[in-house]
Amino acid sequence: MSGCLITKTGKIIECKAGQTHNTVCWDVLNTLLSDFLKSGGIRVKVYIDEAAIEGFDFPTPKQRYKINTILRINDIFKLITSFRGQWDVKTSFNRPIRRIKNVS
Repeated sequence: MSGCLITKTGKIIECKAGQTHNTVCWDVLNTLLSDFLKSGGIRVKVYIDEAAIEGFDFPTPKQRYKINTILRINDIFKLITSFRGQWDVKTSFNRPIRRIKNVS
C-alpha cells in the first residue's frame, strides 16, 4: 500500500511503503492527521486496484486536478466526506477516477 497527502495549497507529499500518514503529518506538516483533513487537506491511499480519497469536504478544483495527475485514469476510488465533523459512510462510493471531476 502506498499513498500521498495533498495539502490545501495543492502540494503533494508522497508516503513511501511502511510510512504512515500520521507520521508524515507529524514530521512534515507538523500537525495531526485529523486537523490536516479538517483544514482542507486530503489523504489518498492507493491499493492494488483502487484508491481511497479522504477529506473533510469535497475536493477543490485544484485538488481534483492533483488527484487526477496522481491516479491512473482507470483506477477506482472511494470518496469519504465529512459533514459538520460527522463522517458519513453512506456517501462512500466506487467510481472510475475520471469521474472525480463530476463531484461537486
